[in-house]
Amino acid sequence: MKFSLLLIALAVSMAVFAKENKLILYPNGRVQYEYEVEGHMFQGKFSSYYESGKLRMKGQFVNNQKSGLWRVWDEKGLLRSERMYTDNLNFILLHQWDSSGARITISTEEQHMHGNCGFTDRLFSHRYISTIDAGAEENKELFEKGGLVNVLLESIMNGEAVAFADDRFVYLANKPNLSCYEKNDVVALLVKEEYYCCATDQNMKNTLMGVCPVVMENGKRKELGWFYVPDIAVKKESLEKIRNHQYTSTIIKTTVQDRSNRFRNVAEDENDMLRLMLVEFEANAILYTIDQQFFVTR
Repeated sequence: MKFSLLLIALAVSMAVFAKENKLILYPNGRVQYEYEVEGHMFQGKFSSYYESGKLRMKGQFVNNQKSGLWRVWDEKGLLRSERMYTDNLNFILLHQWDSSGARITISTEEQHMHGNCGFTDRLFSHRYISTIDAGAEENKELFEKGGLVNVLLESIMNGEAVAFADDRFVYLANKPNLSCYEKNDVVALLVKEEYYCCATDQNMKNTLMGVCPVVMENGKRKELGWFYVPDIAVKKESLEKIRNHQYTSTIIKTTVQDRSNRFRNVAEDENDMLRLMLVEFEANAILYTIDQQFFVTR
């Protein structure tokens, strides 16, 4: 009997984290995205397509990180870029082609074009606020004793960190109000991050800007205070997993598709599309930058 229950529990566990194949279609019925996920993370093959049905971008993920060979095509169907990734930020530029299909010569220095990206080097940027709920099993380590949330609450009470009233990091939060809560009261962690694409390497990057513990009070969620990430001393491993979206999270606000570049609320069914768009932004940047360089040097 116990053995049978163990098998059932194992089967349920495997089912929860089993790899799934997903499709998103254009209104004309053609495939827009074809990809694999495991739980909450991209895991496996990824392809995106133009509305004509031609390939746009193809590669694979390992634990939400780009891995191995990634290719980008233009709307004419010409292969324009090949890169070998070790993670989302690090890659070797293998080959590039201009809009006529001619190979672009790449120097050894150009193969690794990483470095700091100033504001003048950014092609575009978008901000996101997501929520990481305490109830998800894979998020537990953030909320347990010694976890990120516990450390944040203790650091504010010990005078080792500053909490702000909102995500603009201008006005300080009311410290006496924070003393009423412990880690077990926290039901979620809000995360603010900025995604941007650098013109120098046409690579999507994201900066973790702030985090905010949330409690329930009178049946409503209450933000305890926003911590500016560069100023807090916590486990870097946890922050890195948050930045890489390796906890289960839901996007609740974004500046994407807002002409004024202000935050707008995100509908629940927008989450998958927004995360897919983040992957595809890089393809757009690669094509745009190659073509701009081509026209300038002609």
